Amino acid sequence: MIGLVAGAENLGTLVWAPEVTADRVGDIDRRLLERAAVVASLLQFFSRNVAAAEAQVRGELLDELLSPSPATYSSLAGRARRLRYQPQEQHGVMVAQVDPAHRQRLARVTSDLAAARHGLSTMRESAAVLVLPARDVALTARQVCRSMTLQLDEPVTMGAAGPVSDPAQIPAAFTEAAACMNALRALGRTGDSATAGDLGFVGLLLGEHFSAAEFVDRALGPVVNHDARRGTVLAQTLEVYYGTGQSLVASAKALHVHPNTVTQRLDRVKHLLGPEWNAPANAVDVQLALRLLRLTQPDPAGRPEPRPSGGA
Repeated sequence: MIGLVAGAENLGTLVWAPEVTADRVGDIDRRLLERAAVVASLLQFFSRNVAAAEAQVRGELLDELLSPSPATYSSLAGRARRLRYQPQEQHGVMVAQVDPAHRQRLARVTSDLAAARHGLSTMRESAAVLVLPARDVALTARQVCRSMTLQLDEPVTMGAAGPVSDPAQIPAAFTEAAACMNALRALGRTGDSATAGDLGFVGLLLGEHFSAAEFVDRALGPVVNHDARRGTVLAQTLEVYYGTGQSLVASAKALHVHPNTVTQRLDRVKHLLGPEWNAPANAVDVQLALRLLRLTQPDPAGRPEPRPSGGA
């Protein structure tokens, strides 16, 4: 066993386990082992320096894309080709943060991820910025966040935005991703990842890539689709139900049906939206989606107006 040393730095250990016993290892074997250790040290040192230089280039390019000048895009194609970064593909922009004490480790892990996935990375204060190939940005962010948390053994909070397929869109996506990350921390969701779409009505306020129509589809889509396919009135029932302060009796009177019918419709909603559909955080999203739906769709003939809350 012999150390791999470059200057005063230990780069690892070379271990040789011959089949013969240690007292039969001759001088030639020892010299071969020592020379192998020197070669291995040089290779390790060279490989690490190449990786560090490439990481610096990736960081410099992303820094320029985040604050572009007219010259940025003129040299982009050649620089991107050398890094195997393909700017016209769909990419997600991710902003990750850990405890500031772990900033250097975060930078190293982020750089390794960017190199492995042919993306870009840089640091902004105590946060890491990643631009990685991604069609499903939310899924990619969850995977990357989980991987970084395991490597760092420290909770990583990550906001994400996109996908973007034009480098000129990266600054706006970075701003959105950073806002999502800050929202997660403010909501007490440290160690989680999210896009604007994952943040419900909060994401609707933050997201440039998240529209009102997408919000309605995410919060209420299965109910709206069920009504369209089956000719049911689940969305209308929900609107009346919330408008009457979630009273089954008052909802039944407004809809001119029996309270059991309202219960059956709400059971169908539960089946479509999941068992937590009326939990406080989800209920806010559903009610906002109902209001947005009313703005975009004309009222069907004979649709009863929801009564003020408070009656039973």
